[in-house]
Amino acid sequence: MCHIFPDDANGNKLRKTVSGISQDYLGGIEYTNGAIDAIYHEEGRATPSGTSWQYEYYLKDHLGNTRVIFTDSNDDGTPEIIQEADYYPFGMRHDRSVTATNHYLYNGKELNDELGLDWYDYGARWLDVETGRWSTIDPLAERYASMSPFNYVANNPIINIDPDGRKIKVSNLLTSDEGRATLFSIIYDIRKITGLSLAISKDGYFKIEYSHRHRNRKYSDVATDFLRYLIEDESNEIKLKMSNEGSRVMSRKTPNTVELDFRDVTESINSFNTVYHTTGVPEITYSGGFILLHESLHTQYGASYFPASDRSERRTEIFDDPAKNRYGNYGVKGETVEKVNEMRAEMGLPLRSEYYFPKSSDSAFPLSMWTFPDERDVPVFLKPASNARHDFLLKSYSRLLNPYIEK
Repeated sequence: MCHIFPDDANGNKLRKTVSGISQDYLGGIEYTNGAIDAIYHEEGRATPSGTSWQYEYYLKDHLGNTRVIFTDSNDDGTPEIIQEADYYPFGMRHDRSVTATNHYLYNGKELNDELGLDWYDYGARWLDVETGRWSTIDPLAERYASMSPFNYVANNPIINIDPDGRKIKVSNLLTSDEGRATLFSIIYDIRKITGLSLAISKDGYFKIEYSHRHRNRKYSDVATDFLRYLIEDESNEIKLKMSNEGSRVMSRKTPNTVELDFRDVTESINSFNTVYHTTGVPEITYSGGFILLHESLHTQYGASYFPASDRSERRTEIFDDPAKNRYGNYGVKGETVEKVNEMRAEMGLPLRSEYYFPKSSDSAFPLSMWTFPDERDVPVFLKPASNARHDFLLKSYSRLLNPYIEK
């Protein structure tokens, strides 16, 4: 008989009882029938060995799989390998050497081999590695109608993992005025785009406080569902950090990190706010919120929300921008701009006409072209904010963020 009690306030497992043997979980300490079995930490664990402790260290791969465990049982400075494990894509093992009793293996999750099931405990659900499927349906299954509610990480375990956590990490931005100002701009804009009110949790993640849409405003359902996925789905996370080289994603080096530049935000405010009364193009059209949505499409995690071209599985390739040729490739939008334009279209906003912004012959500033629903083309020069304007927005936005940070 097996009993499991995930009964603390956060749903964490506190006890497992199998055939009269109880396993208690207290933070990183585990007890077997009341005696300490192991103390776990980021690099491995310590296990009782007579009157002392044996210290074991883990080597993991890019997916968090425990591949090698070693120790120095003789205290002679020579490490001894006590467990090696290789994995098939969905988690089945072919062990090469096992003398340790460590059960935290595939994705770093606990293997439960009692009753012959060999299931991994991911907190919210159990993974059967023999079939590569969950034991229960996805609680967010209604959002992914094109996929089975039992599939694991969209059937792409080589790239994706399921850490069961919240998903847009913003703590890096809280350490500077530029980061704080950028966060306020995003929160302010996202409310206009989606109707979602965001806040920042104590541990540095975006969270959705509530949703409220004004009757006379238009919002983007595509942007709303996409953002909910980024924040709430159980598969990966996007980290935000600041950059002084323009907003971007270095997809080959850090495929799930979005770099944001506050000068992009102030350029948008300066350019669009000052010409709204003459062009009719509102500031929200090219804002901090849309910059985040655009850059998130360049991440592997963000792109995985959308179906592949044949709609049978989730997309595995990031959204690309068009390559720039010697003619500039002006007039070409690319698939990222096209997707963000879908969001703008739902709001009745002008659509971005091209990815690259050329410079006109009589101006040093890039010329952005926007197309209204009635097919009018409207030009907007992207002019950087003056230093005084930039500093004013920086200080104001940084202070305005305070009420959105959970205490």
